[in-house]
Amino acid sequence: MSLPQIQDGWFSAAELASLALPGLPGTERGIQLCAARESWPHRPRQGRGGGREYPISALPAKARAALARRDLTPDPEPPPRPPQDPRDFAGWQRAAFEARLALLAEADRLLALGLAASERQAALVLAEAARTDTLRSALAALVPLANQRGGKSGSRTLSARSVQRWFDERRRAGTAALAPKAPPPRRQNAGWEAPFLRLWARPGKRSVAEICRSADLQRLLPAGVAAPSAEAARRLLKSLSPQERALGRIGPRGMLALRAYRMRDTALLSPGDIYTADGKTFRAWVRNPLSGHPFKPEIVTVLDVKTRRAVGWSAGLAESASVVTDALRHAVIGAGIPAIWYTDNGPGFDNETLDDPLVGLLARLGITNMDSLPDRSQSRGIIESFQRQWNAAAKTLPAYLGRDLDKDAARALIKKVRADYRQGGRSEAVMAWDLFLRFIDDTLADYNARPHRGLPRMVDPESGRRRHMSPDEAWAAARADGWEPLMISAEEGADLTRPYAVRRTRRALVDLFGNQYFAPELEEFHGDEVAVGYDIHDAARVWVRQLDRTPDAHRVGRLIAVARWDGHRTDYVPVSVRDQARERRHAAAIKRLDDKRERIEAERTGGQEALQAPAADSPPATAQVVSLSPRETPAIKEASEPTPTFAAPDGPRPRFSDDYSWARWLLANPDRWLPTDTQWMRKLTRRWDFRELAPLNGIDLAGLEDLAERPPAAGAQSQDAQDRRTDTTCDAINS
Repeated sequence: MSLPQIQDGWFSAAELASLALPGLPGTERGIQLCAARESWPHRPRQGRGGGREYPISALPAKARAALARRDLTPDPEPPPRPPQDPRDFAGWQRAAFEARLALLAEADRLLALGLAASERQAALVLAEAARTDTLRSALAALVPLANQRGGKSGSRTLSARSVQRWFDERRRAGTAALAPKAPPPRRQNAGWEAPFLRLWARPGKRSVAEICRSADLQRLLPAGVAAPSAEAARRLLKSLSPQERALGRIGPRGMLALRAYRMRDTALLSPGDIYTADGKTFRAWVRNPLSGHPFKPEIVTVLDVKTRRAVGWSAGLAESASVVTDALRHAVIGAGIPAIWYTDNGPGFDNETLDDPLVGLLARLGITNMDSLPDRSQSRGIIESFQRQWNAAAKTLPAYLGRDLDKDAARALIKKVRADYRQGGRSEAVMAWDLFLRFIDDTLADYNARPHRGLPRMVDPESGRRRHMSPDEAWAAARADGWEPLMISAEEGADLTRPYAVRRTRRALVDLFGNQYFAPELEEFHGDEVAVGYDIHDAARVWVRQLDRTPDAHRVGRLIAVARWDGHRTDYVPVSVRDQARERRHAAAIKRLDDKRERIEAERTGGQEALQAPAADSPPATAQVVSLSPRETPAIKEASEPTPTFAAPDGPRPRFSDDYSWARWLLANPDRWLPTDTQWMRKLTRRWDFRELAPLNGIDLAGLEDLAERPPAAGAQSQDAQDRRTDTTCDAINS
C-alpha cells in the first residue's frame, strides 16, 4: 500500500487511521482521542478542511517501525488490464474504440511525415488542433466519441495526456485496449426480487402494478424489506431476457415461439417425395348436405412439400378418417403416389384405415407414414402457412363468421339467417354444398397459379421481370427436367384407395359393420381371415381378398370374390357405414331433445306445485312471459299451467305434450282444425328441424302441409286459450 502524501513528516488523524499501524486506533476519532490523551505535539493542517497534523516522532515505537518498513517496500506494479474481445464490445464501446484508432492513425501520420518528433509531440499537436478548431472536420467529429466525456456544455476537447495514454495502452496490450472499460452490470439485491419474480412467473399473468400492491407480495417479503415500486419492478424485468420474463407465465408450447429454431430445407427433395396434409375448419357457414342446416365444414388439404402445390382435398362434417382417406385418394389419383405421408396425429389421421400395417391404405400404396411431434405445429410450417388461404377465401362469402368479424355484424348475420330459415327453410346468404365444393376447387386452382415466396425465382414471360414461381410452374418445371410422378389408373386407384378391414369368414359369409355379405367362393375359406374392402358410399357389396402373410411382410393378396349383401340379416335394405353414422347422430339428437323436454316439464310441474295448488273449479291459468335475459330478443314465453282442454263439437280435444303429438292428432282429425291450428302448422312445416324430425315421429309431412294450406272447417272457432298457447309456443321455438 502506498503512503499518503507526507508534508515534512506530519500526518493527519485520518491518514494515520488509513495506515492501520500497530499500537494505534483504527479510526480517525480514536487517533484524535489518543493524541489528546498522550499530549502529542501538533500543528494546524495546511490546505482545505483544517484540522491538526501530528509528527512521526509522536507515534509509538511499534507504529514508527512499521511505518519505516512500509516506506522502504515499493508498491507492486498493477497487473495489466486484459484486453476485451472486440466481438463483445457494446455499441458505445465500439464507437469510442474506432474513434481513438482514427485519431492515433492521424498521430502516426504526423510522425511518419516528420511533423512531430515524438509521440508526446504528436499528442500535443493533435490536442492543440482540436482546441483551436483547426482539426479536419472528419477527425473533429470523432473527438467527442473518443473522449467519452463531453462536459456539461459538450465542449470539452481533446487533451495531449489522453492521446499519450492511448499510445501507451496500444503499445502494452494492442489496439483492443483502446476500448473504454465496460462498467460492471448493476445487480439489484434489495431483497424483493425473488418474491416478486415468484408471483410474476404464474400463468395468471398478473400485471406489474397489481403484484406490487398485492398482499401476496407482502407475505413473501422478508422482514424489514419494503415492496418495490412498479417502476423498479419494470426495470428488473427489463434486465431479464425474453425467455426469463416468460418463464412460468406461458407453457412449454408457447415458449417455442421465443426459442431458436431450425429451418427445414427442401432443396434436395423432388416433387412427390413428401405429401403433407392437415384439416381446417372453414370460417363461414355452408348449407349442410344432409339437413340443410348452416354449419362450418372441415376441409382437408394435401400439399406437395417440394413445389407447395395443392394436389388433393376433401371436405366433410368433421376431420374424420373418411374425409382424410378421400383427400389422399384424390391426391394419389390426380398427382401420383408419394414416398412419405407427413401429418400430425390428429383424430382424422391416426386411424386403422390409414395406418394398419396389413390392410391400411398407406401400407397397400407403399407410402411411409411420418407423424410430427405433438404440439409442434412449427414442424409443419408449410401446411400451417397454407391454411391462411382458407381464411382469406371465407372472408369473400356473405356468411363469414371468423374471429375478427365485428360483433354487431356477426349478430346481424345470425339473426338474418335464423329469420330466413324460419320463413323459408333456407337462406341465400348460406352457400349450397355443391356450390361450396366448386368454390374449393376454384380457390385451390387460383392458389396453384399464384407466385409463391417459398419457390425459386424466374423471369416472367409476359412482363420480363423476375418473380417467384407458382406451384403449377414448379410442378411443370420438374416434369420438364425429366421427373414424372408415379401415377395409377382410375381402376387401380379405385381398388388401391378402397379401405379394407380384416374379418374371419363363416360359411361363405363375412360380417362388416353389422351387415352380412355372401359369396359362394368363400365357402372353401371357412374360418380363415380375409381382407374385406368396402365403399363408404355403397353398402351393397364388398371385395374379399386373401391375406398374404410372409416372414417379412403382410399384404393384401388376390381377389377371392365380390360378396353381396344377402338376406342373412333382419334389415331389408343394406345400411352403409355413412348411413349408420347418420342414424346414430339423429338418434342422439332426438334423445337430447327428449331429455331437454323432460327437464322443462319437470321444472314447470315443480314450479306450479311450489307456487300454488289450484282449486278444482278454478279457471285455467293464462300463459306468462318469462324474460331470461334483457339483452336477448325475442323474449321466451313459457306456459305456467298445463294446456287446457279445448271443447269442440265432437268432444274435448286432448292435451298435447309436444308439437309432434299435436301434428299427429290434426292428421287424424282433419275436420277439427281451428284457425290457430292452420296458422301455426304453416309456420311449423317450414322449419328445418321439424321437417327433419317429423318422419322419425310418424308424421306424414306432405299430408300435413296440404291440410295446413286449406281453410279451416266451417264453424270452427278459435279460443283465446288456444291462441295464447300457440303464440307462446311460436315465440319459444323461434327464439
